[in-house]
Amino acid sequence: MKKIYNNRTKRVMVFGKAMLLPGTNVAEEIAEKEYPLVKKLIDEGDLVIVEDTASAVKNANTQSMVDEIVDLSKGDKKTKEAGEKRKQQLDKIDAEAKELEKKQKEEKD
Repeated sequence: MKKIYNNRTKRVMVFGKAMLLPGTNVAEEIAEKEYPLVKKLIDEGDLVIVEDTASAVKNANTQSMVDEIVDLSKGDKKTKEAGEKRKQQLDKIDAEAKELEKKQKEEKD
């Protein structure tokens, strides 16, 4: 069963086959019995299991993650709208990064 996890740290966490990047992640449920650190991270608030798919979209850092969350929401209108808004934000970030990269390349030449 897939779950939505919000990794509130600035580091990647790996538990078996689940790799959690900073921000929102969709992964197979992580067995806390196999990975006691997961329970500790949840208790400390560094790792949050997210139930509200619309809020999960706001912390997704890639479009593929946004798409996965929207798919998990099973047609929830609020999540779909949040996904569209986040896509616009991510597109803007990508455009700014490409522009910066272009400027840096021009300065080198």
